[in-house]
Amino acid sequence: PDGWFYIYVNDMLEFYGRSNTTTVSRQIRLRLSRFDYALNPTTVIADGIVIWKNKYLFPKKSARYGPYIYNWVWDGTTHVPVLRNGIVVNGRGVTLEDIAALLGNSSLFSYDPDTKTANCYTDLVVWEGAELIINGEKLIFHPKEDAGCYFSIMYAATLRINNSVITSANQHYYCFRFPSTTHYSFYAGFRLGASSKETGTLNYASENRIFIENSVIEKASYFFIDAPLEFILRNTKFTDLHSIDIGDYSAPSGDRWKRKMFVKGPKSFWLFFKNLDLLDFEMRNVTIEGAVHPLNLTFIANAEKQLLNIYDCNFENENIIVRKSRRMESFWFEPQELVWAEYENLIGFVNCKFNELTVATDKAKAVVKYYLDVLVLDAEGKPMPNVKVTVINEVDDENYPAENIVKERVPRTAERPVYYGGNLITQLRLYSPHRSTITGPDGHTPLPSDGPNTLVVADYVQDQNGKTEFTYTIRAETLDGRKIAEVRGVNPNSTWYRPDPNKPTYTVVLRQVAGKVAGVVTDPTGAPASGVEVRVWERSAITNETGGYVITCIPPGTYRITASTEGASAWQDGIQVFENQVTIVNLQLETDEQPPLILNLSVSSVTRHTAKITWRTDELTTTILKYGTEPGVYTETFEDRSYTFEHEVTLTGLSGNTTYYFVAAGVDLASNYGESTEESFKTSSKTFIWIEAEDYDAINPPMTVAYHPNASNGKYIWAPPGSGFNGPGYAVYNFWIEEPGNYVIWGRVIAETGGNNSFWVQIDDGEMKRWAIALCSTWTWDQVNYWSGADETEFQPEIDPVVFTLSRGWHKLWIKQREDGTMLDLILITDDLEYRPP
Repeated sequence: PDGWFYIYVNDMLEFYGRSNTTTVSRQIRLRLSRFDYALNPTTVIADGIVIWKNKYLFPKKSARYGPYIYNWVWDGTTHVPVLRNGIVVNGRGVTLEDIAALLGNSSLFSYDPDTKTANCYTDLVVWEGAELIINGEKLIFHPKEDAGCYFSIMYAATLRINNSVITSANQHYYCFRFPSTTHYSFYAGFRLGASSKETGTLNYASENRIFIENSVIEKASYFFIDAPLEFILRNTKFTDLHSIDIGDYSAPSGDRWKRKMFVKGPKSFWLFFKNLDLLDFEMRNVTIEGAVHPLNLTFIANAEKQLLNIYDCNFENENIIVRKSRRMESFWFEPQELVWAEYENLIGFVNCKFNELTVATDKAKAVVKYYLDVLVLDAEGKPMPNVKVTVINEVDDENYPAENIVKERVPRTAERPVYYGGNLITQLRLYSPHRSTITGPDGHTPLPSDGPNTLVVADYVQDQNGKTEFTYTIRAETLDGRKIAEVRGVNPNSTWYRPDPNKPTYTVVLRQVAGKVAGVVTDPTGAPASGVEVRVWERSAITNETGGYVITCIPPGTYRITASTEGASAWQDGIQVFENQVTIVNLQLETDEQPPLILNLSVSSVTRHTAKITWRTDELTTTILKYGTEPGVYTETFEDRSYTFEHEVTLTGLSGNTTYYFVAAGVDLASNYGESTEESFKTSSKTFIWIEAEDYDAINPPMTVAYHPNASNGKYIWAPPGSGFNGPGYAVYNFWIEEPGNYVIWGRVIAETGGNNSFWVQIDDGEMKRWAIALCSTWTWDQVNYWSGADETEFQPEIDPVVFTLSRGWHKLWIKQREDGTMLDLILITDDLEYRPP
């Protein structure tokens, strides 16, 4: 039930995986085929298929001691197996205690349940597709020489270590052996007969799932992770780590020899990601200490498939090496020009300590980053909450903007080799651009513990040619856009490093640039009026016995000023406040004993759970709306105490297909209360979610906002002509579904030619849909469909609409660039499958 699927033949793992876009299967397809060595199709006859529900036929737990194939070497003619003796573990959920019980030989492996300590005197091998769990335990190897015991995690095996210690009993170190390019310790993929003379397509990838948390790894070597499916390394310390070279570099000439040479050399800690999907990754709060210093810690990632950050790691005495990545798959029918493709590596190191950083190849960049803490103070030195803080990279804001901490899979549509069937790929991202955030009650920007809202900035980017350092402009403003303060030339550096990520060691302080408003308030007779509340923006003061007042800490800008007391009031628009200046405004109250009038009351945008109610008043009033499901009985009240002429309330959380009764009301500056007559509206039995295309939650160039006189609100989004086919542009929209069910999506679009009439559309992590839009030169509603055909003759949008099954909760809609020049103005998401927008 974890979303993974497995194929076993005679207890041997043939294939396993998980979709990179969803964990819920909508259908199951079985294709039976068989090929001989020359890839000639042969007849396959199936007598029957048995399907079990809620039953898993995994191999039973087992542990045996004996020979296993730990390597395949090239003898000049073919690959031949090399054997070692060890304890070979199979099955899922195997524990150290299980191994001791299954093996029954304490001279090879023992376990003390009281101390939760296991002793291993030989190789420990987690076989293909098996799973070993070490939880709250200690595993001690007893090597008789350096690298005398191998801890081998075979192809597609899962290793889970939590709150545990892995160590050696003596001065000798043991050796990790994950499947990798340096050796053929497995023969997965196509199994070509019993001899397995040729390794399969996955022989340059481990396909492992590795989870190591809250643990200590002592006296180890050769921690070489090569193309896993999942890799989580958190809160863990490596001590006495050794760098050795035990790789096998025998290979026939050509591409296979090149692959070996690419990774040749000693290894202590290596991460190597290629063109296979990385489904999950995290490396956070990891300390690495070498047996000798400095170790070279190597990081190789594929920026097309993953944008990774390493967080909060301490490599203080060790070096970081960053290199470009390469394709290393070996399908026979892979296009030859792609066999030896290179990939750019762009990897970040956030709040990390290290000795030296080296970018060893072209097409590789390392970005050193730090958390940013900003404190906003008002003119009196008091913290200012709810302030918008914006960060701009003064050197290269397009490529290295401020960012947050997230984990998401972003759909991409780059070309892929033919063996992927043209399927869309996704990119694992651990961060996204995040130039602005909001201060908390303490006036500070959010800490890293609030990942989506925190701020991370780059100190510098380094490539093979050297460093580019960055400086920043940091601006604070009110939520309505009024400037509070700004500082330029902020330069992150290593002094920003935080031993505890949530305890800042450096803070950028922005002190409010503000002005004052002062004056005298008199009553209707001209006498000083005391006890009157005078308000400008969010600041206020009470007049003294002489009618005087002073309001401080007002951001520069243009404001309305109000004076209010029971039975009398005054107000004035257009008051200008300047930096470090006092604006004098004197006000005379006018008697007001008349209730305000409620005018132009209307209801619009009624859906199943929402409704918008608007009105205006003949004078400045607060906004009050009382409503309920029975006439004259108002169980709910909305109130906004700011004063305005124009009033708008959007009610949410309403019941569908229900009549609501309401009155609009308000209190004026003189405390007079006015109320409308009762009105009513009925909610829809269906859900309608209307989204302006320019009201995205995230956008990525070249997708951008443009202007059209006939577009709703005059704006739409598109990837402009010339920005390319299947480019990186996208827009993301978050929306809430109250009623689970089946939904369709409509778009108000312009698609003038067959070369600019499509988008990619995706909901959450579901399948990307190619939305083919009927040609139109004016704004026209078109329903999202799924064009699966190879040419337009196979496209029948009237019978191919996409129906999305959505659960209650938040969802994410992706509109992704396919053909440039396609224009999108409005989006409608509805469960009324028969509805056609006007």
